[in-house]
Amino acid sequence: LPLLGIYPEFLYQAQRYRACWYAEAMKLALQHKQGIIAILNQWRAEPLADYWWPVTGFCAQCGKDDLTFSLYDGSYGLTYTCGCGFVKKVDLRKDGELSLLWRVDWPMRWAYEKVDFEPGGKDHSTVGGSYTTAKDIVSEVYSWQAPYYVMYDFIRIKGGVGKISSSTGEVVTVQDVLTVYEPMMVRWLFAGTRSNTEFAVSFDADVIKNYEDFDRLERVYFGEETCSEQQREKLRRIYELSCIDSVPSSLPYQPSFRHLTNVLQMHGLDISA
Repeated sequence: LPLLGIYPEFLYQAQRYRACWYAEAMKLALQHKQGIIAILNQWRAEPLADYWWPVTGFCAQCGKDDLTFSLYDGSYGLTYTCGCGFVKKVDLRKDGELSLLWRVDWPMRWAYEKVDFEPGGKDHSTVGGSYTTAKDIVSEVYSWQAPYYVMYDFIRIKGGVGKISSSTGEVVTVQDVLTVYEPMMVRWLFAGTRSNTEFAVSFDADVIKNYEDFDRLERVYFGEETCSEQQREKLRRIYELSCIDSVPSSLPYQPSFRHLTNVLQMHGLDISA
C-alpha cells in the first residue's frame, strides 16, 4: 500500500476484543438486546428468538464456538455454556473471549472510533442489509450518527468466475497487480471508475490498451491532447487522484507500451538487452 501512496493505520479488532477495550460498548449492546432484536426483526422473514444474544465467542476451555448464553446480570457479567460442558460467567472487563456479532459490531465501531465516512460493498448496501440495520442500532444503542456512506460495487478479475472474494479463493493482491501495472495506474483503475460501477482487473491483452488509455489521460492533463472542456475537467481530476503524493510538474516521457512489448519480445524477454 505505501507504493500506492496509501499509509493506513491498522486497527486489529481481535486484539482489542481480547484486551477488553470494548467492554462498555458490549455492555450497552447486552442492555439493549430487545431493541436490537426489534431492529433486526423488521427485515427478517423469521423473527429472532428471545434467547438470541448479540454476542459470540470461543470457549475458554476447548476453544470452540459452540456457546449458548444465559444469566445476564445487567452489567458486565454474562454466563455461557459450551457444548463441551464448560460453564463460565464472563466479566467483559477482564475476559476477552467474547465479541459482538457483525451487525452489532459494525455500528459499535462507528461510535467507538467516531467514524464519519465509510464506504461499503453493495451486499451491505441493499435495503435491510448491514448498513440499514447498523444506522438504526448506532443511533438507538450508541447515540451516534451513522457515517456518510457510499456504496461500491464488486471488483472482478477479467476471465474469472465472479467477484474478488477471499472466501471463494478468487483473489488478486496489490502485489500481484503491481507486477503488471504501475502504481499510478492501480490508483487510476479506481479513480477512473464510479464507485457504484463494477469493473474488472485485466491481465490479458487489455493491459496494452490500459497503458495507452492512461498515457492519453496524462497527455490531456498536460494539454498535449485535446478533448471537450467538460471531459477535460473530469479527466484532469481523475489524473490528480491517480498521482502518488503529488502531480508531476511536466508530462513524463511516454514510450509506446505496445512498442516496448514488441522490442522486449525481440530480445527474448531479456530486459538488460
